[in-house]
Amino acid sequence: MAVKITPSAKAKAAMKAAVAKDQQAKAKQDQSPLKSRADMKSFAAQYPKAFHLLGVIFDVGRGSSSRRPGVPGRWAAYTYQEWSERAKMPVATLKRHLDVLGQHGLIERARGHHQGTRVISFIRPTALALKLSTTRPTDWDHFGHSPDEPATDPNKPKAWKPKPIKTAPKTAPDDPPLTAEQLQAIDAEDDAPLTAEQVMAILNDDDTPASVSTSSPTSSFFAAG
Repeated sequence: MAVKITPSAKAKAAMKAAVAKDQQAKAKQDQSPLKSRADMKSFAAQYPKAFHLLGVIFDVGRGSSSRRPGVPGRWAAYTYQEWSERAKMPVATLKRHLDVLGQHGLIERARGHHQGTRVISFIRPTALALKLSTTRPTDWDHFGHSPDEPATDPNKPKAWKPKPIKTAPKTAPDDPPLTAEQLQAIDAEDDAPLTAEQVMAILNDDDTPASVSTSSPTSSFFAAG
């Protein structure tokens, strides 16, 4: 007679948490600004240390066999200090660049324990990282991903919808548009320099006609200028 084995409450909670982490990682991939290999090259130029760390995660992960409950595929599981030694960067720098990789949807990360008290970090590249990198044929199965993930093809960014163009309000029926000759006349009038008499009339602002005598010192100054 077969014996039915029921997972403990602790095991069920661990599996539920692992599934939730997996869903969060997929959401990060969907929201990632990296959509093509050209984007990946730009990322490498902007974050060279984070890109180097991603290569380390690939190399270490290919030789790892750690698993997490409820999640397919293999993970690389080490302490931050061990990751620091492998990546050849301080722990603080390592954590900062792991955050960058996670924010761009390139890695999945989770904490766990080994032998009860030893805290380790489970890390592996995401399906998006595999699609945008040069991979080996066995990488997809080893890391537990499918080439169909994420659903959106990273080489085809989302369609861009331009904002509606704002147009000038239409003129009233009794306000016909200016002709080409009228527009040229306005341009010529705007470009013409003011005469000394016109300048004095503006300065005095006393409603005197534009024909001010040029014998005044001020008008002579403008005329000489």
